[in-house]
Amino acid sequence: MSVNSSSLFGVFSMKLLLSSYLFVTVLLTQFLAAYFFSKGKNSYRRAFSAFILCVGFYLFGSLMIINSDNLQELIFWNQVQYLGLPFASVLWLTVALLYTKTVYTLSRRMKLMLFFVPVMTFFIRLTNPWHHLFYINWEAKRLFECYSLHLERGPWYYVHISYTLLCLFLTIIIYYLGYWKKRSGYTKPQFMVYFFASLLPLIGIILIVFTR
Repeated sequence: MSVNSSSLFGVFSMKLLLSSYLFVTVLLTQFLAAYFFSKGKNSYRRAFSAFILCVGFYLFGSLMIINSDNLQELIFWNQVQYLGLPFASVLWLTVALLYTKTVYTLSRRMKLMLFFVPVMTFFIRLTNPWHHLFYINWEAKRLFECYSLHLERGPWYYVHISYTLLCLFLTIIIYYLGYWKKRSGYTKPQFMVYFFASLLPLIGIILIVFTR
């Protein structure tokens, strides 16, 4: 087998492995969402189920993106990602508020305050071709036999990413305070799991913003 053939086989295997991983992950996230929702309908479980569902939309969009081969398909599946992505961080913050019993339920005013930016992001991304407030320009680039989107960011993108960072930062603070107060009755190791589960995405988003 030639060097080029070996390289192509390696790339194909990597793409297949990544696709398989994302496919299994999508199935698991949807199973978890259904499981948590079926175990009870209190505010915490509903928020956690909705969060997992949003993550599932993002992962499914990612799965389809790495298996797309033209710009229009890439744009479409990016839109699918944004069916859930705007709400993921604020739902994770909501889970933290309810888990630590910082609040016991979300009032209508709090829901309006927390979800205003994500709802606006959802509709602005959905209608982006009309105004280009979220993405200004699209470009498909080929990398290791896969295509990826390179996007020129519009003004609302920075509103969205700033709000995402704020939600994750507040979530970290809530879990940190909960770790010391233990008001919810859960053990400290559980708080640390949630703490680092919030810290890692925050670091990742910061790296994405400042390296692209």
